[in-house]
Amino acid sequence: MKDFAPIGQKFFDETEGAFTAKFDAEIFAATWARLIEGGWGFVLGAWIDGEPVGAIGATVAPDPCNGELVAQEAFWYVDPSKRGVGVRLFHEFVKLADTFASKITMGHLIASMPEKLAKLYMREGFKAVEIHYVRER
Repeated sequence: MKDFAPIGQKFFDETEGAFTAKFDAEIFAATWARLIEGGWGFVLGAWIDGEPVGAIGATVAPDPCNGELVAQEAFWYVDPSKRGVGVRLFHEFVKLADTFASKITMGHLIASMPEKLAKLYMREGFKAVEIHYVRER
């Protein structure tokens, strides 16, 4: 997971810390390693010439209402110069999640290509159902 810590940092920088006030690469790598080892998360990466250029990570948990597994995207970042890679990564993510999850949820950051992402999600069968508000102390 240490390979993906720089991707996590870039995601944090690009989203201007939309969900957290600070980023710690060691905690990011250790947390994702624990989630993956415990079966509660997964990360798909994209490499070009042996270098990571993007990743998408999701947590996996049972829906408390019915027990069915839900894959919830936690981050998705691709180097801006490699954006075509992002759509392929998204499709691989959905393909994998569809093998075990009854529901997939995707985030939609207000400051990150909102119209393009909305069109992609809707074209792929997703629907908008909620807006999240974040408060930090």
